[in-house]
Amino acid sequence: MLPSVSNDIRLPIVDGKQKSLLSDISKIAYEEAGLIVVPEKAPIVLSRVSKRLRALKLDSMTDYQEILHGPNAATERRELISCLTTNVTSFFREKHHFEYLKLHMEGIRERAKSGHEVRIWSAGCSSGQEPISIAITILEAIPEAGSLDIRILASDIDQHVLKIAREATYTASQTESITPTLLKKYFQKVKNPDCSNRYQVLRSVRDLISYRELNLFSSWPIRKQYDAIFCRNVVIYFDRPSQVHLWKRFWDASRPGGLMFIGHSERIPLEISHRFLSIGTTTYVREAQPTSAHARTKGENLGT
Repeated sequence: MLPSVSNDIRLPIVDGKQKSLLSDISKIAYEEAGLIVVPEKAPIVLSRVSKRLRALKLDSMTDYQEILHGPNAATERRELISCLTTNVTSFFREKHHFEYLKLHMEGIRERAKSGHEVRIWSAGCSSGQEPISIAITILEAIPEAGSLDIRILASDIDQHVLKIAREATYTASQTESITPTLLKKYFQKVKNPDCSNRYQVLRSVRDLISYRELNLFSSWPIRKQYDAIFCRNVVIYFDRPSQVHLWKRFWDASRPGGLMFIGHSERIPLEISHRFLSIGTTTYVREAQPTSAHARTKGENLGT
């Protein structure tokens, strides 16, 4: 995704039309998806937007602005957000998170076997490597997971990366972070038209995952509480009020004792930290009830 907003963009660009477009894009990105566009990213933004101009066969930035505010604005704004977001991901990225997830597999198995549903959410799933890594971690610990009520919701704002995720086919370089044992067990080699090797995730893994286009700043059609939520390297691109709002929503969406995994450069803001108990590096447990900051400083029991 793209870093940080400024409604009053002071750009290192002399072209007035570019400045007008960037100011407009900054406002739209923030209103539509909470994205912050900082002036330092102006060259990157213009480069990405120029691809939209070529795709639409437009001659000027003014023409593009008219589309962003015209009758088909909603469709093009979705495309704009897609081109602004950066999708950097890999299998088993931040491996310690999956180690923590493994430690909770016995509890997840017991819940599922006793008839309870188990739900895990990959929020900002990009091209699918994260939810697939989660599914493989589950299947390694619970081979019969497919016959139990264990499911992973994988959501992203970008419809294009979701298409890649659903296809679940990756190049050899994209699978380098997967051990040979897991690659052989959960992927099948397929031939591309250009005769290059690609690897498709097996149906047993894909069946655990449901993909959905979702803007984290819109309403969530979610009525369940999750046993674990992965939202990594997403929240850093929002301003602080938006971050606090989002963490509160994640707290509501987690069941008491549920796990929360965040990105390596992210921190839960102080004003919401009493709702989550840190149990490891960028790994948290959702408190059953928000614990006051005063109680925490007193060293009271914060059990879940």
